[in-house]
Amino acid sequence: MVAEYVGDNGVIMIDGPDLTLSRTGAKARLSGHLMGDRVIPLAALTGVVVSEPTPTTHGHLQLAFGGRPLVDLRHQGAVKDPNTVLFTFGQRAVFAALAGYLAHCVATNRAHRVDSVGAYASAGDPLMQTQVRPAAPRPGVAGAAATYTGYNGAVTIDGPDLTVSRTGLKARLSGHLMGDRVIPLAALTGLDVRQPTVVTNGYLQLAFGGAPLAVLSHLGAAPGDPNTILFTHGQRAVLTALAGYLAHCVATNRAHGIDSARVYAAAADPLILARRKAAPKREEVAAAAETRQPTPADRGAADRAAEDERHRAELAAVQRRLRAVEEELAAQQAAERSATEAAEAAAAEQAAIAQAEAERAAAEERRRVREAGRAAQLAAAEERRLERAAEAERLRISAAVAEERRKIFWAEREAERAAADERRRVRAAEAKAQLEARAREIATYDGMSGTEFERALEYLCKRDGCTGARVVGGTGDLGADVIATTPDGRRMVIQAKRYAVTNTIGSQVVQVLNGTYRDAHRGDLGVIITTSTFTAPAKDFAATVGIKLIDRKALAAWASETGPAPWE
Repeated sequence: MVAEYVGDNGVIMIDGPDLTLSRTGAKARLSGHLMGDRVIPLAALTGVVVSEPTPTTHGHLQLAFGGRPLVDLRHQGAVKDPNTVLFTFGQRAVFAALAGYLAHCVATNRAHRVDSVGAYASAGDPLMQTQVRPAAPRPGVAGAAATYTGYNGAVTIDGPDLTVSRTGLKARLSGHLMGDRVIPLAALTGLDVRQPTVVTNGYLQLAFGGAPLAVLSHLGAAPGDPNTILFTHGQRAVLTALAGYLAHCVATNRAHGIDSARVYAAAADPLILARRKAAPKREEVAAAAETRQPTPADRGAADRAAEDERHRAELAAVQRRLRAVEEELAAQQAAERSATEAAEAAAAEQAAIAQAEAERAAAEERRRVREAGRAAQLAAAEERRLERAAEAERLRISAAVAEERRKIFWAEREAERAAADERRRVRAAEAKAQLEARAREIATYDGMSGTEFERALEYLCKRDGCTGARVVGGTGDLGADVIATTPDGRRMVIQAKRYAVTNTIGSQVVQVLNGTYRDAHRGDLGVIITTSTFTAPAKDFAATVGIKLIDRKALAAWASETGPAPWE
């Protein structure tokens, strides 16, 4: 049975053991996929990555074959990747069914340890013929040595040989203490790759001499396998390069019909020697096992057969669910078309009714307008007569109003002049009183000592609503003399400078407070208050860093309650 899954820029067909990827239409040509149908065995499938479609963005299904790494779609868009098919939001049911089936195929291949690399190498994929491959030497051809360093070991490619090195604490903890293993590349017959993530290591597992890959039941078993090397997330580029090169070597060995088993047997791999030493012990254990009753472990073949049957049943169930989803999708589309046609017919009928009603309303409106026009003509004549009589009355009233306004205008001007004179007198008196009050206040502060001046500032803060005001000045005060919390909740640090009027304050004092009031005193607002004045550089620097400067004039205004407080 052939199952067809149509995407936005391609079609995937499942026909028995094969997967066919077809690219047709304008979208395929725009993507550059013009190599025709690609027929690939499902046994070659080693990875599937999906991105769900949304109402505003396409989803995609990306495939990996023969153990090759998936392309990073952040650098190469999904449209350009020949192993990626796009799906719209309307195709999400087809997308979900296909993704579930292919994920099951990948799991089945791994559970049965299928040689996906060999299956893909013998598939004749047109993509393999069009891609530019890195040059891989045939066994026996010398080349430059290249070392690929992993987490618990390193692989060195030197001409026709591959060297697996284990050094350091991580190799000892893994139990790999047999030294360097030099093995001809011609003995390499398989590999398996797991890409590292941010939280877990990946690995590269090798098979030599036709031996099957060891079953790694979980990621924690990988460090104990002598043919497996771990790679961290930071080493993923090294892993990708090495895996691609060795996969090409496996394909080359198969293409040239090399007897990898014989090459590996003659390689004197330390691992073979260690296993040969352990063989007599294994024979003793096997002989002892023959005298015992069969155990569940002895029935492994039957269990594997049952597992195969279960996988086939699951595959049939997935195909049945797929057919049900396709039938449901077709029924839903037919219902949507029927609903759309009914809605369009109802809308057309409503539009015809509305148009007829509008025409009747327009005719009634025209009749009403004509009658209103005749009445308006009669009313216009009467209105013109009344307007002429009213015009004469308006002229008389306007003259009287103009005379009255003239009288009011001159009376208001006289009153405004008197009010302005009174306001000027009051402002002059208030200004004089403020100056006298400020002069008295500043004279009081000029006569204080430094400590008295700090206490006076503490009183002013409390008077104007600050809480927690206290004098903290003294030796090692780090520029803080008074600390208080302003009415709006800010922590204010005050440095008091009771100087003579001729002793101006420079920018150095501002710089000291700027360096301490935030970090040392956890302040939100820094203020310097003095009975003197500040230099221009001090004012400029304070404006830059946000420190308030209160000179003798501002202090007098604050103390006499004729000016703002420092935090306002």
